[in-house]
Amino acid sequence: MSINLLPWREWERKRLSRAFLVQLAAVAVAAIATVLVSSTQVNAATERQLARNAVIEEALTTLKGEAARAAALFAERDVLLAEGDAVERMHGSRFLAAYTFSELAATMPARVRYTSVTLADGLFEATGVAESNEGVSALMRNLDRSAWFERLTLKGIEENGDDGAVTFSLGFTHAPEGTPPLPSDERVGDSEAAG
Repeated sequence: MSINLLPWREWERKRLSRAFLVQLAAVAVAAIATVLVSSTQVNAATERQLARNAVIEEALTTLKGEAARAAALFAERDVLLAEGDAVERMHGSRFLAAYTFSELAATMPARVRYTSVTLADGLFEATGVAESNEGVSALMRNLDRSAWFERLTLKGIEENGDDGAVTFSLGFTHAPEGTPPLPSDERVGDSEAAG
């Protein structure tokens, strides 16, 4: 007996061919779905990152504005500190001229007088007349002992004639740091007022 398997083989070939096409279609659909899902996820991640970048840029803009305001405040603070320092210096030196002249008078011995006292670039130039060289020496000792003056130099001394009077010229400067103590006669007055 002979069995004809030809129709069955053809039917089996068609079934296998259909199964292959179904699998091929399923793989293609799965690949397309994977690509679509991946693309959607990548697009969503990109949008999230762009949103984060926008937040960061907004924060940076805010920080730049704050930094500019802080710099302006620091500049204003520096200006105010400089003005405050200037006011303190002016307040500290407002009586300096009076104290200086008071100390010049306190250091002047008898029979000596100034004919001129000038101040230029921090250097005092004093000229005067004394009855003798001893008077000039006493004046220089007094100025040297004073806490208000320093760098005392005798610039010149000349005898005026037969009477022994001399004309002198001195140079000296203020004490360099801070305000020197008050002249001695004013210190006594302050301690008496406090007592």
